[in-house]
Amino acid sequence: MKRKRRLPDFRKMTDDQMGEWIKTHDLTDYLDQLEIVDDPADMDREVILPIRLKSSIVRSLKRLAQKTGARGASTYARIIITKAVNDPEAQAA
Repeated sequence: MKRKRRLPDFRKMTDDQMGEWIKTHDLTDYLDQLEIVDDPADMDREVILPIRLKSSIVRSLKRLAQKTGARGASTYARIIITKAVNDPEAQAA
């Protein structure tokens, strides 16, 4: 009968040691010791959402961005969209 192997404590390893361990071991031998976790960094990652707007709207966004100190039209649009999503009641009026 094969003896069960234990995962090492990766927190105590250097990056080089961890890399060497991963290169020389098969993680499928340790599946029963692994835990599935959600990666909060990945869950709130920014993505690009292409949208089509009339040029007059983009010009207006640029002007409003300048007035408010935002970097540009897309930054200002992102601010507006984020506020609308976070507080839909405020945008309903």
